Amino acid sequence: MFTAKDYVKEILRAGFTAKFNTTSGEIVLGDITICDNGTDINISLTKDNAKLDIKVVFTENSAMASLTAFTGDEGLCFTADNGIVISFGELKNPDGMRLTVIPYTCFMNTAYCGNYSQMPFKTQSFLAKYGERHCSAITLCGDNFRTWFFAEGIRLCTDCECISSVNGAFASVSVADDPFVAIDTNYKDARRLGGISVPLKHERVVTLDKFKGLGWCTWNAFEEDFDEDKIFQKLDQFKELNIPIGWVLIDDGWLVHDDDKKLLSLKIDEKKFPHGLKSFVDKVKSYGVEHVGLWHTITAYWYGFVEGSQAYCEQKDNLERLENGMIVPSLDYEKGYRFWDDWYGYFAQNGIDFVKIDSQTSFIEQLKNRDRSVREIMQTVYSYIEKAAMKHFGGDIINTGMDIINIQSRPYTLVARNGEDFWIESQPRAQFRYLTGQNVYNSVSHDKMYHCDYDMWWSTDITATRCGVLRTVSGSINYLSDQKPYFDAEKILPTLDDDGNTFFGDHAGYPTLDCLYGGNGTGIFKVWNSFEGSYGVAVFNNMDEDSGDTLRLDNISGINLDKEYICYEYFSKQFVRMNRNTELKFKLSPDDALAYSLYPIECDDGGEYVMLGNTQKYTGYASKFKMKTYINRII
Repeated sequence: MFTAKDYVKEILRAGFTAKFNTTSGEIVLGDITICDNGTDINISLTKDNAKLDIKVVFTENSAMASLTAFTGDEGLCFTADNGIVISFGELKNPDGMRLTVIPYTCFMNTAYCGNYSQMPFKTQSFLAKYGERHCSAITLCGDNFRTWFFAEGIRLCTDCECISSVNGAFASVSVADDPFVAIDTNYKDARRLGGISVPLKHERVVTLDKFKGLGWCTWNAFEEDFDEDKIFQKLDQFKELNIPIGWVLIDDGWLVHDDDKKLLSLKIDEKKFPHGLKSFVDKVKSYGVEHVGLWHTITAYWYGFVEGSQAYCEQKDNLERLENGMIVPSLDYEKGYRFWDDWYGYFAQNGIDFVKIDSQTSFIEQLKNRDRSVREIMQTVYSYIEKAAMKHFGGDIINTGMDIINIQSRPYTLVARNGEDFWIESQPRAQFRYLTGQNVYNSVSHDKMYHCDYDMWWSTDITATRCGVLRTVSGSINYLSDQKPYFDAEKILPTLDDDGNTFFGDHAGYPTLDCLYGGNGTGIFKVWNSFEGSYGVAVFNNMDEDSGDTLRLDNISGINLDKEYICYEYFSKQFVRMNRNTELKFKLSPDDALAYSLYPIECDDGGEYVMLGNTQKYTGYASKFKMKTYINRII
């Protein structure tokens, strides 16, 4: 049976080399010693005074690698990019691979390939299939570096040129019969061994309470062109349609800035909100909205502050000028905390309940080549921002940014965007396909750290039905931002439970096992979730022509194949009994969806029954209001 230790030994069998890229040139480490004492493996590579020590520790199902490295001279520093490169020999290729990569500066994306030589340059994690076994591999952030997988091996980056020694965990692998078990075990073991320094999702104390209802965001509806009256008009529409809105997010457009996207004031724009922030928030909540949030970037606004402005003068002791000229909240812990404590205090005093923080990954790029690693800087930044958020909002933040430094440095917050902005106006079919694949495949790993946010959707778009079905199995918070001047209640209400709240499954939406390794959400794409032993499955035809497939119980990871289930499909209104041998055949046009709910069959003195969710909802599997229903009444 293939194990994590076997995977490590395969790397050692293939052979590997290591080099340091320094400010004075390349150091190729030549002398190597390997000591395998059974419980761990210790590897040392040297060249003159330069030294790299790697330690691989093992648990029952995982292996985690840490290192210490020294250039040999405190005055000789690693280069900002690729300071350490570990190159592997030719590894045995898996039967298939699913990867998460950072193709540019904001969000992870998904890729698949059949061998290591095709792995993209900035890969953060991968899942590899070897026969019936699945290997999960994730990169880790050390004390002062971040890590990337790439085709030839592993790269470590300090993002500065002032460090001569690095330390910390850099990668972890886990192997299991089930791919989702391998991923889950990998994160838990890496956390337990100290490779992940912040809590995993299930350890975080912040809750989803403020986001349990349906939300609405201003961005797609207005972009920056809005005022309080336009917002009230939208809330009037929801009220007329009897659509319950639990929370509202005021996106970009509420702040006063110059033409260069630099901040002039830290207060709400009085021209758009003439009665002030508190009066506006109070009126929004008079509609029955429980929670109101404000958007900003991690630098307060896109390009920081205008020097000499009101905002600058109020906070100049707590601001800092970066090398590129941007003026931003100080990177010093005490000063940075004072800024965010002051600003969030203003928010909270005026009734604001949460914030959305944008541009977190692009900020990383602006912090390179300073006097310490970006990993260290971002740990400081997140610690003071989230401390202030805990004080004023209970830690409720919607985060954006999916670089490994973002993901592994936030100490408290729970919700994080899981893919790119929802914007499908020009090519709705292609964009739905792209965003669905990106979000679902990203969820496979991102879900271990955060509650995944699939972004907003539009109830009046051609993709509305598919978007609604996806939301019911995604596990995502659920919010709208229609471009059109109205909403479609018939598309919205099936996404909400009987109490008007969102369907949250046990986790984020995952691809079914038969969709895991092939494609990027193309073809027939099936997405599943679970809740208290019931299952929801959404099916999409992401091709440009009619296509068909089947649904089987063994498409779903972890399902009890010894049980029988009643399967209800929303659009056909049909009930079917399923067991391990059942194949449900279907055919879909490109713009259609199927929405299945699977309920385990139980038995009492009255006969066989299921706990049935509301059949007027796309997928009732995650309903909190299931009804005991005897099978002879529905089949």
